[in-house]
Amino acid sequence: MAAFNKFNQWPQDLATAVHNLNTAALKVMLSNTAPAAANAVLADIVEIAPGNGYVAGGGAATFVSGAQTGGIHKLVLNDVLFTAVGGPIATFRYAVLFNNTPVAPLKTLALCCD
Repeated sequence: MAAFNKFNQWPQDLATAVHNLNTAALKVMLSNTAPAAANAVLADIVEIAPGNGYVAGGGAATFVSGAQTGGIHKLVLNDVLFTAVGGPIATFRYAVLFNNTPVAPLKTLALCCD
C-alpha cells in the first residue's frame, strides 16, 4: 500500500482559503526524488523528464466528490493514468498532488504518495 504524506504547508493553506477543493484544478505530478515535508510549492519538487506519454506538469485529478463524516473529510478524485507511448516513461517513485489554480502562492502542494 502506498504511504500518504501531507506537506506541512497544506493545513495552513486550507485554513487560509488558498484551496477550494470542489473547484480547484488539482494535478498529479511524478518524481523520482524524495519530496520533503517542508516543500510548499511545485517548484520545490524535482519532476521526471516528460516524454513517451508523460506530459510536464502531470495529469489532471478532477473532483468527483467530497464529504465529511465524524470530523474526517473524504476527497474523491478521478484516477490519473499515465500511458507509455513509443517507449518507457521515466523512472519514478513518488506521485505528488498539487493545486494548479492559485496564483499566489503558485502551484501549492497537497500530498505525496510513496
